[in-house]
Amino acid sequence: MSVADGIYIEDLPEELKKAVADKPLLPSTLPTDGWELVDIAEQEPAAAETAIEASRGRFNVRAV
Repeated sequence: MSVADGIYIEDLPEELKKAVADKPLLPSTLPTDGWELVDIAEQEPAAAETAIEASRGRFNVRAV
């Protein structure tokens, strides 16, 4: 079975929802103090795989 369709979160604590409710996903301006732009010479996609237990059974999840 191969499924590639978004992300599903089964449960999220209310205190976590409140802690990030007013936080932007990305700041409007990027920091410049102490940062330097660099060219990317090579790049490989990141990948992670783990097994999870959910209410419907055990699943292997792979993120690429």
